Amino acid sequence: MPLVREHRATALQERAEVVLSFAQVLHVNGQSTEETVAAAERLRNTLGLSAGIFPRWRELQLQARDRDAGFVSVRAADPTSINMDRVVSGTRTVADFDAGRLTPSALPAAFTTISQTPPAPTWLFALAAAAGAAALAVLYGVQHLAAVALMVVSAASGAVLRRTIGRYSTNALLQPLCAALLAGIIGALAVRTGSASRSASSLSAPA
Repeated sequence: MPLVREHRATALQERAEVVLSFAQVLHVNGQSTEETVAAAERLRNTLGLSAGIFPRWRELQLQARDRDAGFVSVRAADPTSINMDRVVSGTRTVADFDAGRLTPSALPAAFTTISQTPPAPTWLFALAAAAGAAALAVLYGVQHLAAVALMVVSAASGAVLRRTIGRYSTNALLQPLCAALLAGIIGALAVRTGSASRSASSLSAPA
């Protein structure tokens, strides 16, 4: 009986860690809390696990039970990053498991690989920010090309600055604060030199 109980507890822990790893991939990379819990519960049900998943701001907690065996695990999970490629990859991995293309034993390594996938290159991030700024400029009715160019430069510069700061600090507020400060400086210089109107400078903050 002790051996059976130990085996049951080990199997419970392994399944719980798989579910928690999947929830962590989703939670820290931009998936909504509701969708994260729903997806983790679907994987939990597929694995035949009786467990509750409790997301908090900086952590994920899972409580599992199987007869007389219980398991509680807490993972650090700070949801301040957005990497939807990781979210999509994690969801696709679970879909492959549901379809029988992956075994349960392959899931931990798959989730580890996904969590270590590098983000989009800085140039692509800056290009996306610049394109978004240009689109917002058009939507808000900016008609002067110089004003649009100013917003594009401001957004792209802010994106590069955010990525640079991200290499040295994990503070969730420092990146947007510095990007907004840079946008304000660029806007103020533009108004002072007369290269853009005051209304244009007020729209130059990066997304």
